[in-house]
Amino acid sequence: SYGMPVENAVKFASMNPAQVMKYSRQGALIPGFDADVVVFDKYCNVLATIIKGSIKKNIL
Repeated sequence: SYGMPVENAVKFASMNPAQVMKYSRQGALIPGFDADVVVFDKYCNVLATIIKGSIKKNIL
């Protein structure tokens, strides 16, 4: 742990910037929203990347 729960870190890195930039359909994994997703392991290695619904990297 680095002093912040993972849930808070994700919110600060996604939802808050989207709201500041007034992106109404981004920033959260909610049906109808646009989303690019990156899956990390506990060491911050990228395991999967999904961009515009297309899997770009997947080592799961």
